[in-house]
Amino acid sequence: LAFYALWNFSNTTITDGDGAAYLDYALYVSSAFEQGNYFEFIERFFAFRGWRPNIYHYFYIPTLTLTGQNLFVATLLSSYFFIILSTTFLYKIFRIFLKEIDSALCAAICASSCSVLFGGWDYPLFAEIAYVPFMLGTIYFLYKSNFFTIKKNSYYFALLLFLVFALRPMQGLITLIFPLIFYFIYSINAKKIRRYNIIKSILYVLFSLSFLFFI
Repeated sequence: LAFYALWNFSNTTITDGDGAAYLDYALYVSSAFEQGNYFEFIERFFAFRGWRPNIYHYFYIPTLTLTGQNLFVATLLSSYFFIILSTTFLYKIFRIFLKEIDSALCAAICASSCSVLFGGWDYPLFAEIAYVPFMLGTIYFLYKSNFFTIKKNSYYFALLLFLVFALRPMQGLITLIFPLIFYFIYSINAKKIRRYNIIKSILYVLFSLSFLFFI
């Protein structure tokens, strides 16, 4: 966090491409609140969509609204949130295999990487900075759900899985499809999950997608 704060105070590079577009969407929505048009703010919040099919710009709206559309502070707070979330999930994942101090050290080293601080991009404010903690959380809670026998962790897995696909749909699909297939095959062979339950879940997902796209 200290490294990221120092970088922000010395940074002279503005965001570009998608990062600028996300910030523009968030500014447009939050500007109505800043002007006192609360009903218009609600309408923009729920009705306005950018050309990118994801929810990333929503994470900047609360900080922009609270800071009076101060771009520097708002983006710093939002990025801090995602970095803390990534570091927390990294620590929890390492804690499964290592002791507390070793886990904290490994999490801190990984959290100092470009992938966590900037989502692996040369410019700030890209959606990957939020994608990383959501993906880490999805994997962690899938493991902690103990083959979906622990309800609370299963709900957290479902929530983070939704956030992954709502944030980066194709990237999430490419990243998760093979690990999930392997996980379910292992679960069936170990007699932890029945084929019927997996088929039923897939049908529910397909039905939900058809309802979303065709109705």
